[in-house]
Amino acid sequence: MRHNIVILRKEPYRNDFGETSYTYVPFIRLKARKQRLANVTSTAAAKDKFTETYRFIIRYNKNIKLDNKLEYNGEMYNITHINHILELDQCESHIECVKHEEDVRN
Repeated sequence: MRHNIVILRKEPYRNDFGETSYTYVPFIRLKARKQRLANVTSTAAAKDKFTETYRFIIRYNKNIKLDNKLEYNGEMYNITHINHILELDQCESHIECVKHEEDVRN
């Protein structure tokens, strides 16, 4: 496990108008293995949407939820699935994440 990742949790705060808003703050720092699962490019309304899907494999951690986000190399990923593997020879969590990038065509 050689990649450094940060799990971010949603935390409420009061904005300038007195309304409750949410921000993501660092929650857990971990080492992980990274696997690329898929890359998909779709085009609609003169925009290219490039979706990258990754799996990060970490030691088992029950505190990670789907409403958390993952940060890796300064980029944010939405957590789409968490698979906890608890077997005799393995105790790890597989976190599947999606990163979206949109580019406007010239």
